[in-house]
Amino acid sequence: MSHIAKKFKLTESKEMDSSELLCFKQGAEGRLFKTNYLGKDVLVKERFSKKYRHPDLDKALTKERITSEIRGLMKCRTAGIRTPAVYAVNSARNQIVMELIDGKTVKDILLVLEQSIKQNNISMKDKDDDENEMSIDEDSGDEEEDLDSSEVNGKTKNKQSPAPCPAPAVPSTNENISLSEEDKTKAQAFLSNLLTHPNSDKESNTLYSGKDSEKNQDTFQLSKTELVNIIKILSVQIGQTLSTMHANNIIHGDLTTSNMIVDRQNCLVLIDFGLSLIKVSTEDKAVDLYVLKRAILSLHSIFRRDMFDWVLASYRRENRKQAEAVLKTFAEVEMRGRKRCMVG
Repeated sequence: MSHIAKKFKLTESKEMDSSELLCFKQGAEGRLFKTNYLGKDVLVKERFSKKYRHPDLDKALTKERITSEIRGLMKCRTAGIRTPAVYAVNSARNQIVMELIDGKTVKDILLVLEQSIKQNNISMKDKDDDENEMSIDEDSGDEEEDLDSSEVNGKTKNKQSPAPCPAPAVPSTNENISLSEEDKTKAQAFLSNLLTHPNSDKESNTLYSGKDSEKNQDTFQLSKTELVNIIKILSVQIGQTLSTMHANNIIHGDLTTSNMIVDRQNCLVLIDFGLSLIKVSTEDKAVDLYVLKRAILSLHSIFRRDMFDWVLASYRRENRKQAEAVLKTFAEVEMRGRKRCMVG
């Protein structure tokens, strides 16, 4: 039995024949296979070696990632957070045998909603959005030129001292995250329909429910309010889950909407813990949130106005004492990130 199997009290799985494995996804770090293990449909995650790395370093890093993944998954389950169950490990092949989650990633769900917004010409902007949009001051270039001029009419001119950098502001959270039971039921029903309907896949990005004469399919006509409620339900689940995770000092390390799945019971499932850590550090928790915010801004900009605010509101509501410290550090992390983007 391998060291990893002993450490986590896992079964060392037998060598699986390649014909038993159905590869359905490959990324930069490894491959995902579907197969049957002890009568269960399972996911086999295999990390492959990198030829450009020294063999000893590659072996050590791969072992570290597998250990981090198993530890993160198990710690989360102990804390009551939904993650795939780990059934076995094959150290020789760098494989983890885990539960196959039947559902869709939050990324795919949001892409479907974005498609619906475009198809139905729904505007997600509020009246004051244009005024409140953060932008670079158009006059900053001229002002900078005046400050940098060291000579005027042949005479030396003293440069003005730059204004002190303002202290980072703690992000304000939109606390209006409550939904009526009726709205909640409707939003949950939509998610259930989306998850179970065979035609609502990410390739088609189409919402189906009743009859459409042109496509011979039923299609949802979602109002802006209904879309907002669905996003709100997802955001609240994300905030609650991350708050519980951080309260147990688990750092995910790669929080994106691709690493969150909504299963058939409409429960949020966290996956891909290869970069996870067990740390008390408020800084690491804040960076976790910052990574998620950047992912939402880059992949789902149409929802950027409210989605992350609702995530933070839910995060704060779940554990206010923890949230105050983490969000204060988050503001500092975000300020550093903005400076890095400006400098290049």
